[in-house]
Amino acid sequence: MSVFEEMAKAQVQGRGQSINEDDDFVVRIDRIKMQASNQGFGLLWIVEFTVLKGTEANPRESARSWVQKPEKRPQTDPGNIKAFVAVLEGHADPTKADMPAETFERAASDAQPYTGRVLRLRTQVVQTRAGFDFTVHNWQAPLDGDEALAADVPPPSEKETFGGGSAIAGGTTPVAGATAADGPPPPPPGAPALTKERWLAGAGEGKAHPDAPGYEYHPQHTDWGCRKKA
Repeated sequence: MSVFEEMAKAQVQGRGQSINEDDDFVVRIDRIKMQASNQGFGLLWIVEFTVLKGTEANPRESARSWVQKPEKRPQTDPGNIKAFVAVLEGHADPTKADMPAETFERAASDAQPYTGRVLRLRTQVVQTRAGFDFTVHNWQAPLDGDEALAADVPPPSEKETFGGGSAIAGGTTPVAGATAADGPPPPPPGAPALTKERWLAGAGEGKAHPDAPGYEYHPQHTDWGCRKKA
């Protein structure tokens, strides 16, 4: 294989912007994914999020990411990931959380069950023994009123995602031109309310996505992202 063929087949890996300061934040989870590192770090666990309450260096609506290297740093990063998912799952004490492997697999799957979840984040910059700065991320459950901060923050664009990918299935990619008038009729009286989670799981009707064959969106709730057609 020539060097040009290798270039043609190479996977371009973007670099998300992380938080590197001591402070407290409120953030919205936009996407969780696993991907192979092109720098020899093995698999990467990547959390893309939007700042809802931040600082001058990391202001409101800025896109940030948190990257863990569970294969490169097996002593620390798998535990960090577990603590993060435990908070998403509602465990009061992440150190005592008992979750099956399927929970973590689903977290980074196309289903994206945690998209839109609001969390508190406390960051602290520490120095490693090698003399490098490292930002510790302490994920915490939201407080009353935190979810309201996400009400008027738009979903991330494709260019804001780590690596340039679009979160199609279960993500938050908006659909141009979609209006509430396109939506299906309301459910009959007594029917269970249609939530984002139920819709992503297959309940309710959807409309074909104009730019993503095989996917559909909810015309009245374009912020719910897209799901695969049944």
